[in-house]
Amino acid sequence: MVNFSLDAGAVICWLKGEAGAGRVAEVVANPANVIRIHIVNLIEVRYHYLRRGREALAEVNLLIADWALEIDREISEPMAAMAAEIKANFAPVSLADTIAVAHAATTGAVLLTTDRGEMEKLTRICQIEFLR
Repeated sequence: MVNFSLDAGAVICWLKGEAGAGRVAEVVANPANVIRIHIVNLIEVRYHYLRRGREALAEVNLLIADWALEIDREISEPMAAMAAEIKANFAPVSLADTIAVAHAATTGAVLLTTDRGEMEKLTRICQIEFLR
């Protein structure tokens, strides 16, 4: 069993069939894998599609429901402390990216992302697999 965490970019990449989508599909299709996303990153996905209209958002919500993602809705004190450290020590980095990295690190997950620009400097904090 491998524990994976998706950030918003990984989910959007998959939904749009962009470069890297095949790897996300492979990870999600393997029943031995645990696939997680933090609610903060899911908010980013929903925001991305809501800008395109409520119909697009409704379609995405149905797809996400079918994926059997474990949606983590809590931010523990260790995760909050780690996210603050990342934000303070690796700026510029978005709050959502700090949450994605802290989430992966505290759950022992491999983070799947398309965001090489901000995330490359964070590879010593958790295992990150870049989709492109």
